[in-house]
Amino acid sequence: MKRFSLLLLLFIGLFPFAKADIVNQEVAAKIAKNHYFSYTSGMDYNSTSLVLAHSKIVDGQALYYIFNVGTDQGFIIISAEDNVYPILGYSFEGSYENQPGFEAENFNYWMDNYSDQIIYARENSLKADELISSTWNSLLEDITETKNFDNVDPLLTTLWDQGTYYNQLCPSDGGGPGGHVWAGCVATAMGQVMKYHNYPAQGTGSHSYNCAGYGNQSADFGATTYNWSSMPNQLYSNNTAVATLLYHLGVSVDMQYSASGSGAYSSDARDALVDYFGYSPNAQLLPKGSFPIETFENKIKNELNLNRPVYYSGSGNGGGHAFVCDGYQGTNYFHFNWGWSGYANGYFYLSNLNPGGSQFNQTQSAMFYVYPEGSATLGGPENFMAEVAGADVNLSWDAPSEKDLLGYNIYRNNIIIEYTTSTEYMDVSPEQGSYSYYICAVYDEGESFPSELISVFIGGGTTTIISDDIEAYNPGEQIACQNSTDWTTWSNTPCSGEDAYVSSDEAYSGSNSVVVETGNDLVMLINNYTEGLYKISFYMNVPSGYLGYFNTLQLFDGANSEWGMQVFFDENGEGRIDGGAEGAATFTFAYNTWMYNEVIIDMNNDWAEYKLDGNSVHGWQWSIGSFGQGDLNQLGGVNFYAWDASKGKGTPKFYFDDFVIEEFGGLQLLPPLNFTLNMAFENIQLSWDAPSGKDLTGYNIYYSYNSGDFNLLANTTETTYIYESPGSGLHSFYVKAVYDEGESAATNTQEVLLTGTDEIEIDQLKVFPNPASGFVILESEEPITTILVYNYTGQVVMKETINNKSYKLDISQLKAGTYFLMMETGSKSVSRQIVKE
Repeated sequence: MKRFSLLLLLFIGLFPFAKADIVNQEVAAKIAKNHYFSYTSGMDYNSTSLVLAHSKIVDGQALYYIFNVGTDQGFIIISAEDNVYPILGYSFEGSYENQPGFEAENFNYWMDNYSDQIIYARENSLKADELISSTWNSLLEDITETKNFDNVDPLLTTLWDQGTYYNQLCPSDGGGPGGHVWAGCVATAMGQVMKYHNYPAQGTGSHSYNCAGYGNQSADFGATTYNWSSMPNQLYSNNTAVATLLYHLGVSVDMQYSASGSGAYSSDARDALVDYFGYSPNAQLLPKGSFPIETFENKIKNELNLNRPVYYSGSGNGGGHAFVCDGYQGTNYFHFNWGWSGYANGYFYLSNLNPGGSQFNQTQSAMFYVYPEGSATLGGPENFMAEVAGADVNLSWDAPSEKDLLGYNIYRNNIIIEYTTSTEYMDVSPEQGSYSYYICAVYDEGESFPSELISVFIGGGTTTIISDDIEAYNPGEQIACQNSTDWTTWSNTPCSGEDAYVSSDEAYSGSNSVVVETGNDLVMLINNYTEGLYKISFYMNVPSGYLGYFNTLQLFDGANSEWGMQVFFDENGEGRIDGGAEGAATFTFAYNTWMYNEVIIDMNNDWAEYKLDGNSVHGWQWSIGSFGQGDLNQLGGVNFYAWDASKGKGTPKFYFDDFVIEEFGGLQLLPPLNFTLNMAFENIQLSWDAPSGKDLTGYNIYYSYNSGDFNLLANTTETTYIYESPGSGLHSFYVKAVYDEGESAATNTQEVLLTGTDEIEIDQLKVFPNPASGFVILESEEPITTILVYNYTGQVVMKETINNKSYKLDISQLKAGTYFLMMETGSKSVSRQIVKE
């Protein structure tokens, strides 16, 4: 089985340092000792010794230091870069042991994240803000007393693992620990949270699935009693109670077992806890990147204050990771149990080490409101409503049944905008845009789970660009001849034979309409709009035995015009549309009936839709035009044409009335929320939350490979999607909600870079010299076909297409720095880091 390493955007490789102060070991040791003394009591400052256990060195310079305190009195991790926050993590028990090849993957993931942030700060010359500078300065001063701070001591007492003993009932495999596959970090994290609650006594239902290489895996949760009292804090021999629990949890999330590491999706963990093990459906897995860091940290503290350990996940080198946050100290330090027999459990800095590195940690998520269903909890607001009233948003809700609440926190886009004791609130005149609101009740003990989330749009309303009910014209006279400002003909000759006549024979409203028959070719002029959201609407009546037609133009320029779409009302009441492709969709219509036509064109999102009598007929990418061969995102006109009867299709004649063009004051179609990516083995799982408000028809998922163009990958009605075995390369995604009116705006773009590090053995491909200034030489046992060079932001800065086993790559034009080489040899690929001096 292929194994891939995941590198998050901006985590690519190692970068040379900009000139900055590197903190030396002596200074780091003093800061470590001062911090340790200020956070613990009963310590004699002078007699306590610190010993350097490990220093992370890259390109000859330190990134951080790890000091052990005394004998098993803990450890402290200090940054070697003074432009980021100094204290990365610490523990008051045990010690750090640097064991090469020791795969404590969750802890290693976290430390790799710190390394990436420090490297990024140096590479991009980020400067310390006032808080960072003052923290360094205060820790360099003599410490005379222990600090007072809010804290929750670690809630978990378990020191569980996913290897030997814990995996006793997982599939057998001689290559795995103890002769079995790994139990998986998702199962271990879930198990430790459930052991804290000692719940449930018995599960619900059953589940089975086929695991590649290991056959059918099944568990009957409802027929199993989970013996919590027989589950110790740590295993030193086989324990059926623990092994049963972890295997059942693995089955519940479709664990992809392997002797080299087992994986599952964290979103499945939430569903399994609710569906199979009786935890509250209020449980939510929420991405860190969707919140301001202060809000995210406060939500975690609220959970811990309520004695609810937090399942925590992240993606980094090697794929996805899951562990448990179970305590905190002070403002920014949170205690993590890594699920590795207690190894390196401790308090770690959760915020970005420098605010300028805000792109880091965006693939981290935490699971909130995990507690047994029916247990005592803080009641949340009920019957929440949010309604737009002009430029304001009126919010209202009902109080929960609890009597001792203090008030309510009102959230808008995950930021508290107000605290109130009322059950009503008006958000006065927020700026135009999309907003998501929810309410949490506040008690002495903390916040409740949130109310329903409701999304609204504050727009500028609609602006009518053109409204022509045809009543201002004289019947029996040509329309463009009477109004050449708005109307013209295909040849730009009003009053000619192409000009259509105003008629009083038929009308949808009033007395007049326009009749289009043989020889007529009428055009409504539009001033080549290139952005915005527009709706073109009119009523059309096709008499029995006749044909109808119109098109919407991207560009009106006579014979050089470009069609965005065209609609035919053909014989036998059958219609068709060319939009994005010839004959893209068909429909039926009734003769001698006024039909309401709508063409919705959203140039902000390059999308269009045609609707007839309120029913969607077809939607397509507007810029590619009628036949899918165009590339013009522009609106230039509407054409009513009595198409040539000599084509043998019949005689053209139709009427139209009440022609309107409206511009909407912004995007009113709400996009999906909380879009995230998760990794498990070679697959990428996309997940998001549905927007509230209007009914939608589904979601369009867009994909880009190696910084190429985005194209539609899939349409789904679900809020998750798995992209299977994408292979190595830079994979980028965004999602749009699809409504009857068209597509929403896009979510944020999420990107991962997968590298097939073991597809080609190291000695099969050589890259030298490295570092290099002018060129590097690539030598392979197989012909190299493609070379891609990425910079630290994930952009492709060089691409070479060759067919040689040896190649001299000129890198002289690259800026000094570290780059990421990806080379393909037929169906295989390999990656290397190079340093440009």
